[in-house]
Amino acid sequence: TQITAATWQDATTAGTVTPTPVAFPMTEAQREALEGMLVDATAGTFTLTNNYGTNTFGEIGLASGDTVLPQPTNEVRPRTSAYDALVARNAARMITLDDGKSINFTSGANRAIPGPWLTPTNEVRTGASVTIDEPLVMDWRNSTWKLQPTQPFAAGGESATIAPQSTRETAPKDVGGAVKLASFNVLNYFTTTGEDWVSSSRGTCTFYTDRDGNRVTVNTCTNNGPRGAANDVSLARQQAKIVRAINTLDADVLSLEEIEDTGSLGGADRDEALTTLVAALNADAGSQRWAAVLSPSTIPTSGRDVIRTAFIYQRDVVEPVGPSVILDSPAFANARAPLAQEFRPVDGDAGQDFLAIVNHFKSKGSGDGVNADQGDGQGASNRARVGQAEALVDFVSSLEDQTDTDRVFLLGDFNSYAKEDPLAIIEDAGFVNV
Repeated sequence: TQITAATWQDATTAGTVTPTPVAFPMTEAQREALEGMLVDATAGTFTLTNNYGTNTFGEIGLASGDTVLPQPTNEVRPRTSAYDALVARNAARMITLDDGKSINFTSGANRAIPGPWLTPTNEVRTGASVTIDEPLVMDWRNSTWKLQPTQPFAAGGESATIAPQSTRETAPKDVGGAVKLASFNVLNYFTTTGEDWVSSSRGTCTFYTDRDGNRVTVNTCTNNGPRGAANDVSLARQQAKIVRAINTLDADVLSLEEIEDTGSLGGADRDEALTTLVAALNADAGSQRWAAVLSPSTIPTSGRDVIRTAFIYQRDVVEPVGPSVILDSPAFANARAPLAQEFRPVDGDAGQDFLAIVNHFKSKGSGDGVNADQGDGQGASNRARVGQAEALVDFVSSLEDQTDTDRVFLLGDFNSYAKEDPLAIIEDAGFVNV
């Protein structure tokens, strides 16, 4: 409802507003009828399902009930009635709780303002239980239904309470078996820092900074430069986190994604960053626990980037059989080529050999033409990922013939959820999603 008037007159006596009790899930029509009104959702049960805008805009995404919103294409096939129904159920359960401010906490002088929700003891982690503490205003803003406070709140004055119990697993679950395989995206682990790139006159870089203006990570570097830590201080912090996580995970064979391809940055040894990480892992473990699978003698140019895939393994559990192999296929011209390695348990025989192949398909973030986002929930470049899945299946077939084993494990980042087209192709080839 929109009201216009030539003049306004303040009421002589303050009025009162009785909030309207509401319960989620709630349809679009129900929300429309309450837009701009004070509503009371304090009796509801909510789960934190989205913290993407928390650091930036002071908002948290809530799902009604005691579970996070499921990713539709992880549950059902796209372009189906089941997909449409799940999208609709998610929309009915979803509501964003805002702080009543229209500022970006990561911009300019706003960095000095403490953001709400985030404290040293509050992880704001998805899966946490959330209780709404007071009536709020139903609002449609930025193409999103939100609950706004009657007055903007600051850090410490939030209109909801996030349960303090951590949703983080204290340790990996015991999956049994004699050899444990896992995958780990090291999120642009580069031993060549942005400041290294600039000081060596190989290019220029822009940087992301923290609230105090200190450089933290690379934003962009010219000449296809590094993408990781801004400087040695940030690299040390990043490396310490990775080392702790990997040694705690304690997998026997671990695939890595987004680790620096030092050769693509002009270095003599493509594996330099990989061996640096292994040395740090062993120093933390106090023994020569880990070893790296070294690059093969031939590195295809198709599918090569400044980030790469890799394998590390625990020496006392498995050993590599023969050299690694990288798929040379034009399907990976816009992604990272799969890397394969045959392994054998220590003191095992050839009948126990298995193949591990680490992948990093094209991301969902960009694409045009046939690779444009089709609006079916699979994001951009789905057609490219389909081609990569098809090339991977052919690669597996050729490797099975060469190694005489049908024990094949596909690891890595497929940039596809479980029910999307690329993984359907892989499952149709006989693989089981575990």
